[in-house]
Amino acid sequence: MHSQCAAVSHPQLDFPTDLFKVSKLRTYAEDILSTFSAKLKPELHRQSKEVLVSEWLPFLTRVLSPTFRPANKHLMSSEEKMTMARLIDVMLDQGLLYQQYKTQEGVYRYALEPPVHDLVGFSRAAMGTIMNFGYQATQMLATEVKIKTIISLLKNI
Repeated sequence: MHSQCAAVSHPQLDFPTDLFKVSKLRTYAEDILSTFSAKLKPELHRQSKEVLVSEWLPFLTRVLSPTFRPANKHLMSSEEKMTMARLIDVMLDQGLLYQQYKTQEGVYRYALEPPVHDLVGFSRAAMGTIMNFGYQATQMLATEVKIKTIISLLKNI
């Protein structure tokens, strides 16, 4: 019995990975913030990055989360059309757009580029309805943003 208990054991050492995870998250957040701030208007570009993250982005995520029905644009009421037009104008002013991507399961989804909602510090569960559109509404927004971008480019020519 003594020989079984007195055996030499080599414990598995785990190296600290928290510092690495935090540094990767920080780099990710800094990349998002630099991409977002590069597209800002000069008036807002003067603000420090701390002010943008603490005072600007939490409100921007709320502004980017209006409530409207995911219906065809022609079936929307005039109020819903105005809400969608304001949302599109804000997205264009801030340099935001939706990009479509394909998941590993083969499902198509839209993601906000740059993903500024990742900077405000809410977990996905706590965010609830913030920026939680259905696929159809997000597809309609992405299409309208692209159309308005093309129209503004053609006006500048």
